[in-house]
Amino acid sequence: MIKQVESYWCKIYIAGDYQEIKTLCRQFCFDFPFCVTITPTTYIYQGGAEDGAEIGIISYAKFPKLKKQLFDIASELAGKIMERESQWCYTILTPSKSVWFSRRIDAINA
Repeated sequence: MIKQVESYWCKIYIAGDYQEIKTLCRQFCFDFPFCVTITPTTYIYQGGAEDGAEIGIISYAKFPKLKKQLFDIASELAGKIMERESQWCYTILTPSKSVWFSRRIDAINA
């Protein structure tokens, strides 16, 4: 059997404890039939560095989703991780845009 869907992906970039993020992804995928990849990464920026993860979400033919659905799912998962890992922000990257989410009120002027 071969199944085909339109190709699309989202990547979540978020700092936090890799093992905790992995556990949250596992629970998310169990509760909601879904599939993600997770890769440990280190963020280096002016004045500091943090460990975290890059979480890949693809248009997986076994669980077909529209582009907006995939982005919404990525946003939901990233929000759960941000909350659990006490992070201030995360980024979702797609083939056409990079969206930075922050819960800091002063971030608007940053």
